[in-house]
Amino acid sequence: MTSMPMPSLAVHFFVHPEPDLNLELKEECRTRNSPIRQHFLILRTMRSVNKVILVGHLAADPEGHQTNTGATRVIFPIATHRDTTSDGVKKEVTDYHRVVAWGKLGEICQTYLGKGQGVYVEGTILNRAYEKDGERKFVTEIRADEVNMLTWRKKAGVSNISIDPVHVE
Repeated sequence: MTSMPMPSLAVHFFVHPEPDLNLELKEECRTRNSPIRQHFLILRTMRSVNKVILVGHLAADPEGHQTNTGATRVIFPIATHRDTTSDGVKKEVTDYHRVVAWGKLGEICQTYLGKGQGVYVEGTILNRAYEKDGERKFVTEIRADEVNMLTWRKKAGVSNISIDPVHVE
């Protein structure tokens, strides 16, 4: 049986779709009983992702507001459920998420969504701060990019619906 010679160079790398990334080549020499050299590409600036997907039920009817600039802002809470174990007892815990929809998407949510309705929401998580009565307050909310109705409830004032897709920019 013929043995294969040990390679003298090992390269560790990853492929990224953008060629102009800020990469640094780092060489690590191993001299202790081995002539193997390893090269590592190190990413100096890391990409991040801020994406939220929620599937739950509306905990209240959506509330719409017009901003000073005339943009429509609609806020509604979504309830999601998760199982947890405390002291050996399995419990169901409900979490409430504040969802904000802007513009045409907000108008559609205000028109067609109602308390108790099942929804799928996709968006980004935002943390912001404001002052009220001299006290600094912090809010975490989900900015909706996409909202899909999973169950249908007829809302007062809506006589018929269209299933044609609505393009929101």
